Amino acid sequence: MAGVALLALGVFVPARAAQKSIRPFALAVRARLQPTDRLSLFTGEEEIPFIFYVGRRVRLASGRPVELAPGYYVLDQERWGAWGRRPGWEEVLRSAHVFSRHRRDLVLVRRR
Repeated sequence: MAGVALLALGVFVPARAAQKSIRPFALAVRARLQPTDRLSLFTGEEEIPFIFYVGRRVRLASGRPVELAPGYYVLDQERWGAWGRRPGWEEVLRSAHVFSRHRRDLVLVRRR
């Protein structure tokens, strides 16, 4: 029984934590963008871990899509889907599904 508990703690728990982590997505965003690219976060739920892992200045955005300046935005996939196809907007990068009831799946989009 102890072996099963150790296996769960040593393998399953870290694997689940990695699935729920924002780190892989933030690192992918960091690798995709140039240091001069404008990056804004359109969700307040993930701001501290995302900013930590992306390792750069990130603005916090709010407003309607038509009001937002050109640049890159991180928002949850559900909100992005609700925006529909808007002229001048494109999806750049989508986070993997995180299997979490507390954290939303994210997407990096660009407004030209």
